[in-house]
Amino acid sequence: MSDKAKQYYINVERHDWIAGIQGTRRSSIRMSALKFESPLAELCLLSLVLFSVSVAIHTITNPNIYSDINSVWERPEIHGRGLPYVDFTFEYPAVIGWLLYASSWSNYDLYLGIQGLVLSLSVLGIVLALYKLHVSSERTLIYVVAAPTMLIYGFYNWDLILVAFVMLAIVALRANRIKMAGLLFGLGIATKVYSIVLVPVVLTELKRWKERIEMIAFCALAWVAPNLPFMLLSPSGWMETWIYHKNWGFEDTWLLLLSPNDRFNLFVKLFGFFLLGLTLLRTTFMSSPSLLLRERLLMAGITWLLFSYVSTPQMVLMLLPLFALNHTRYSLFYASEAANVLIILTWFTVPDPLAIWSEPQLMNLIRQSIWAGILTYYMTGKNLRYKIPAFLNWLRSPLTGRNPK
Repeated sequence: MSDKAKQYYINVERHDWIAGIQGTRRSSIRMSALKFESPLAELCLLSLVLFSVSVAIHTITNPNIYSDINSVWERPEIHGRGLPYVDFTFEYPAVIGWLLYASSWSNYDLYLGIQGLVLSLSVLGIVLALYKLHVSSERTLIYVVAAPTMLIYGFYNWDLILVAFVMLAIVALRANRIKMAGLLFGLGIATKVYSIVLVPVVLTELKRWKERIEMIAFCALAWVAPNLPFMLLSPSGWMETWIYHKNWGFEDTWLLLLSPNDRFNLFVKLFGFFLLGLTLLRTTFMSSPSLLLRERLLMAGITWLLFSYVSTPQMVLMLLPLFALNHTRYSLFYASEAANVLIILTWFTVPDPLAIWSEPQLMNLIRQSIWAGILTYYMTGKNLRYKIPAFLNWLRSPLTGRNPK
């Protein structure tokens, strides 16, 4: 083997922060990492079959499970062939607005067909991204394709589009295609804004300021492109989307414990954002050098779901491929998954599903407690013996300017 080839494999082992290849012989990885493998075409076909289960339980089964996709179709204003944000208020970001505009011109079957096609392509995009990142078929099936959250929430909302953009952006980043990664991250943010929490973490992995500026510029460009027509045609209608979310109350979050009788408490919202910003600051700039990018991306995703005043169960779809990349312990994964799917399954069985001690919110507290444990594990440098003092130092360090030892 030439010196150049040897250096290539050394760099792959040292810097393959996505697949988790760290300082071990590649031959041993090939032997031990994969217990079950399936050709990509078969894996994609199986993914579509399992995704059709999610489509079925939200559409043709009787009774079927509630979904936002069906709920939006029942709004009379979308059937007038008008533009979202311009002719009627629409609370979802621009990429979803364009998808609604393209799919609501005819009947319900066409609407479902277009929605199903786009979300199916998103599933394939996620599977392809994990394949490119050398995640085994076994992990892809367990953590993503056949995960309870995928089966229940895959055809529930439009979060799968965001997940596909984000995962393909990570593939582009790994291939050193910075501009493409920026475009894909921007489209992800234009689909669901919470994916923005991943961008600062990614920027710290780029070693040159030129690359960081390129990433930010192309990310901004991709976000502006689908938003600009609506911003120009109806600035007030476009702003209504953001005002709507600003005024939304607590949903599926432990922050309800701090204000059980006022679900719109501004001070509690600000406290949640303070913790969110503090933790993201620490994750982005002051993480342990031993943490790989895939671990820090998972930390950033969990941070959003822990401290945002809205942590709806379909948002967990963003975590699934990150769990696969990090091979999260099965017991923790399935316990959090069970709690996550039980939120919607118990939602319509209680008088007030947002009451703090209702079944849906108890399920939320279970899943968020598990995520908090996972976050603490990584924040302490994966050394649980010192998790409490390290956790306190970890949070305090952005304020004191000292990096905890």
